[in-house]
This record gives sequence, C-alpha cells and structure tokens, in this order.
Amino acid sequence: MLLAAIAGGLRALLISRGEPVDGVVLGIYVAVSLHQGQPAQARGNLISQMAVPLPVGVADPAARLRRIAAATAERKARSRPSLGSLPHRGIVGRLFLRLVTRQHVNVMSADLPGPEVPLYFAGARLLEVFPMVQLLGRNSLAVGALSYAGGFDVMAVADRDAYPDLQVFARGAEEELKALTAAATAAAAA
Repeated sequence: MLLAAIAGGLRALLISRGEPVDGVVLGIYVAVSLHQGQPAQARGNLISQMAVPLPVGVADPAARLRRIAAATAERKARSRPSLGSLPHRGIVGRLFLRLVTRQHVNVMSADLPGPEVPLYFAGARLLEVFPMVQLLGRNSLAVGALSYAGGFDVMAVADRDAYPDLQVFARGAEEELKALTAAATAAAAA
C-alpha cells in the first residue's frame, strides 16, 4: 500500500509540473528484511534492497496497486545478499559504490513494523512515532512508514532543489490512500 501511495504522489507531482505521465514507470529502492519467521521479533538488522518499478503512468489507483503487488512478489522471491555483507571499504568498496550510483533509481522507501501497543515516556503516552529516513547517494526522495499502536505514520524527506513542491507529492500520496481505502471498502461491501 505504501508503494502505491508513493506512486500516486509521484503521479500527482509530475502532472502538477506539466510532465507527461502516460506509460511512465519510475524505479524505487525498497528495503527488504532478510529475516525468516516472525517480523516483530527483535533480532538485529539483516536487510537488503530491491528495485521495484512504480507504474506512475497507470491512472487507476487499484490497477496501480495490483501491478506493484505483482512486481514486489516476483522480486521478493529472488535471493539477495545482506547490505551489511557487501564491501564498504577499499578498492572493492569504491567499485561497489560506483555501481550503485549508476542505477537509475532516485527514490527509496522503508516500511517498518513498530510496537503494537502504546509506549509511555515519563508517564505520558507516546502518540505518534515517525521513521527517520535519509537521502543516500543520488536518491532525492525517501519515504518511510512505521506502524505504531494501530496507527501508520509516514514521513517523506526530499532534496529541496529536486522537490521544492514536496507538498504536492504528499497530497497526491494521501489522495491515493483515500482512493484505495474507498475501493477496498466498496469491494468488501459488494
């Protein structure tokens, strides 16, 4: 659902800028947990990334969601190394970083499960928790989501020069979530 919201936000942004969107597919890096078993268990970081095509050119939010779901399912089935096991130093590390910067992806996302029960600090209930995402390499937009006590909080961080109109993206992503919720409600009622 997060990737569909991001696709809707990017679609709204491109349209507001007067860019053509028909047939447009944009790549996004998605963080993937390599842990097997229950994802809520704290076992340290063991993550990788996969590139997922976002069909921004598809006008129907439900059709976009179906395409994104199919693409992510196919990519999740592939094996991949942990990011922690890849070279970071020396000549091999520099070569690896050159390979990463050649990728045609400038958006990244992370969707993390948070605590299912409310947390307290000094006796006061913590109302919301937002993920901290950072821009790495050539990524100019990063979107993170974190579930917490029945809620779902989303944060977008962008390069100000590349996204001076980030609020257009945010409104588009919000409208995408509303449209998908309405479609799911209508389908459940039928």
